[in-house]
Parts: sequence; C-alpha cells; structure tokens
Amino acid sequence: MKWPFFPNKYKHTWVLKRTVPAILGLIILVAGYVIMINRGVPPGKAMGIMNLTLAVAMIVCVLYRYFFSATQLYPVSVYNADYSPARQWTETELTDFYSGLQQVVAWTALLVKEGDIVQNSYGKVFRRTNPEVNGIVAFDQEQDPPAWRLSEGIPSTYRTLLKAALEARKEVLPAQPADVLCNGRLLVFYPTVYTTDMPLPAESKNYLDNTGAPPIDTWFYFREETLSYGELYCWVPSVFEQLIDELILTGYEAYSWLDEKNLSLYKQVILQGGDSLGFLR
Repeated sequence: MKWPFFPNKYKHTWVLKRTVPAILGLIILVAGYVIMINRGVPPGKAMGIMNLTLAVAMIVCVLYRYFFSATQLYPVSVYNADYSPARQWTETELTDFYSGLQQVVAWTALLVKEGDIVQNSYGKVFRRTNPEVNGIVAFDQEQDPPAWRLSEGIPSTYRTLLKAALEARKEVLPAQPADVLCNGRLLVFYPTVYTTDMPLPAESKNYLDNTGAPPIDTWFYFREETLSYGELYCWVPSVFEQLIDELILTGYEAYSWLDEKNLSLYKQVILQGGDSLGFLR
C-alpha cells in the first residue's frame, strides 16, 4: 500500500495519533450507553444523550484544532500535495541554486561525452568525484555501484560531500540558460526519508548507489530545513530522465521532480530565475 502524502517512516505515527483516540472514544461511548441501559435509562433517551455527548466532543475537537497549532508529524514540504517549502528562499539561496545548476549541467555534459557505461551498468557514470572526509574516502569505487563508506542519511554528510563536488567542478564554464531548460530535469532527493521499498541499485542499472542516492557528480544544491531533514537537488541529463521517471512512477517516495513537487520554485528559479537573478542579462 502506498501512502501518497507522507513518507513510510511517518505512517505508523500518523495512524497511532489519529486512530487510537477514535477507537478509545468509541469504546467510551459504547460503555456509557451500556451503563445507562443497565441503570434503567430508556434506550431512546440513552441514545439521545450519547448523540449529544458526541456532538459536544466534536465541537471541542474542532475548536482545539482551530485555536491550537497541531504538532507537525512529518515534513510538510515533502509530501504535502501543494508542496510549500517550510521557509521562503532568500535571494542568496536562489542565486547559489541557479549558479550551482549551471555548473552541474556543464560538468555532467563533459562526463557524458567521456562515457562511463560498462556492460549496461551506470555504476561509474557521474562518479568521478570521490571526496575524502576525515581521512576516509567517501565511496568504495571497487564496487558497482560504488558503496558508501561514510554514514549516509545525515544532512551534514551530504553538505560536506557536496562542497567537495562543487570544488572539483569550479573551473568548468557554466552552462547557458538554454541548456538548463532543454538538456535535463531537476530531481529532488530526500536523503533522510527512509522507505521500506527503497529501490535496489539494479533497478536503476546502478545509476543509484547502495543507499538509493543519485551519483555525486549530479548534486548541485543541498537545503537543510532542520538538523535531521534536508533536500538534495540533483541534475538528471535527458538521457537518464526515463530511467528515473520510471522509478518515481513506481512509487519510490524519496524522489520527486522539482517541476512536479514544487512548481512555484521551478518557475521562480528556472523559468524566471535566469533573468531575475541576472544570468540572462
């Protein structure tokens, strides 16, 4: 069963928070009805009292939810149907986002030309960068696909690796805005969202690594919403779009296309961002 509005890791919390109180309330109502019948209250009157009690309880519940903010059970910015970010993007963030995007488009175009496809496997594609963190090389390149040697799922780890990846491609001339619009698509990966049906590397022909993450040379921006939750933005060249699209359509919850999950951001940064941020001038 798919849970379309929130990750699998939150579904049990969601069920407990909403189902258990409803069941307890029903038990209390039935018990009250039985007690009144045993004490000689006419069934009609007992039912009327129960209906009145239920109506009062519903009114109290509505008023409570209206005047008191509900505790957030899952990151709204991930699986809310309207997808509105938890906080607004600053002009600096938008500028860094777009410049990083231009850089990764040009960088991956160079790597595609060199060709790293071996025996129908994408395990070596877009993985030239292999940072070293605290004396530990990030990926084991002897495996196909390369396996993480660091602790994955931690926002600070992705931020550190992305910094090294950006440094490795800094000498590459940024891509033109037309290339950004036409030569690929923007993928949002939620590294801290663990699902029970995370795709195996083989399902993506090893394009995704053993943790389900896209190759590091496609990363270009990481936005950390909280200490335990962040969004990794990646560039998917056109030749690999169908591969990723099939995974998303299958229902894997840790991935989404930016233009589908956050159309307003896509329009702001991609369709209008180049001009408003000075890249088309």
